[in-house]
Amino acid sequence: MHKLLKEPLVHFLAGAVLIFAYFWLSGASRDPSSYAINITASDIDRIAADAMRTSKRLPTHDEISALIDQNIREEILYREALRLGLEDGDAIIKRRLANKMRSLNNADIGEPSDRELEEFIAQNPKQYQDSYRYAFNQIYIGRSSTKQQQQKWLNGLRHGNIKPDDIRVSLSLDSQQKLADEADIRRKFGKNFIDSLHQLETHQWTGPIESGFGQHFIAIYEKQAVVHKIDDIRQRVTNDWRAAQIEHNEKIAFDELAKHYAIEIAPFK
Repeated sequence: MHKLLKEPLVHFLAGAVLIFAYFWLSGASRDPSSYAINITASDIDRIAADAMRTSKRLPTHDEISALIDQNIREEILYREALRLGLEDGDAIIKRRLANKMRSLNNADIGEPSDRELEEFIAQNPKQYQDSYRYAFNQIYIGRSSTKQQQQKWLNGLRHGNIKPDDIRVSLSLDSQQKLADEADIRRKFGKNFIDSLHQLETHQWTGPIESGFGQHFIAIYEKQAVVHKIDDIRQRVTNDWRAAQIEHNEKIAFDELAKHYAIEIAPFK
């Protein structure tokens, strides 16, 4: 018991009780209307709904009664804390109230329609593409050529001075790869080939790049981003859409509020 009395938290709570008691008994600065606490039927419905979301079951009568008592205690302590100005200079309270304002600004955001989600995906295609489909021509040149030879051949291909068959080494692969997804191309040429393919420019001969067979010059003539169907990524897109709506709403609301403030910032390094 002696040790408990030395705890700072105990001193704080005791002081708070004494201050609240003084204001209550003396009636100092009492606003009669602010001492009315009315727990309405809608309040009770809200309390019950919150409890059901937490416990995943209907609360009992006694549990609702206890939750109502808890809400009343919180409301009384909240109002008395405001009367004492305890919120002044408290960074945590400021942050929580600011977050509450943000919630109010976004209270009317509902569930997006499929059309809204599809438009959002179209506006942010790179965010939802997992891969590409490629169509390209390839020239297999084996493994024995030098970098000097390769550069000479590449320049010749680009300027039309060298034909693909002039430098092609025989290989049981078609010289033209029709449009295919990365998985198909990886099975045929290997993972390193796909990784290099991502870096290549389109509509011109480039390379060489390495496959499981050796080295190839590549001319990509079609590249398509693969975007998932909305049903495959609905929750992910919905979350991103809602975050974008919140950011948009907050910016509009804040810009409107900020118009009324004269803001000065001291110089700093």
